Amino acid sequence: MKYSTVLLAALSTTASAATIGQFWGQSPLGLPGTGDPVPGQSPLKFCGPTYQDILEINYVNISPNPPTPGATLVVKASGNLTHTIEAGAYVVVEVKYGYIKLIHKILDLCENAGQVDLECPVKAGEMVLTKEIDLPKAIPPVCALTISNNQSFKLTTFQGKYHVMADVYTKDDEPITCITADVIFHPNKPGFS
Repeated sequence: MKYSTVLLAALSTTASAATIGQFWGQSPLGLPGTGDPVPGQSPLKFCGPTYQDILEINYVNISPNPPTPGATLVVKASGNLTHTIEAGAYVVVEVKYGYIKLIHKILDLCENAGQVDLECPVKAGEMVLTKEIDLPKAIPPVCALTISNNQSFKLTTFQGKYHVMADVYTKDDEPITCITADVIFHPNKPGFS
């Protein structure tokens, strides 16, 4: 079964980020308050209005939610692509901790099309995706190491909220879709070993 590379790129990014939060025992991914929820059983939201997007998402289901380290994350999605996606389409991926931008990458969609058994151009029409993503068993902790004046060390874990966004465009800068999710870390809950 196939689905647009566009959605997979967005989902893979948010799903991978979700894994890190589960390591700390967080609840299912939190939702940013910027747009409407993506239909289905997932924590994803649209970045804002979707009336200009050329990808109409019917649903996205993610299981398990929250993702579990060492488990297989299954993403099932359905949608309608109203225009063909050609070479030159791209996705802007951002990960922020509060107001601090940790990651900002621009990825070529067509270079990644093979990950979902597609190639560019991606033809317009109804599409379905089922993708399995093996998540790593070890997720690095979020912590800070401080050294005091008397040379003693202190390792502090902290709660954090990471905002993940995947904003997807055609080669002509037309919006395809934009999806967001928040990953919330709770260091004092079970899950850290």
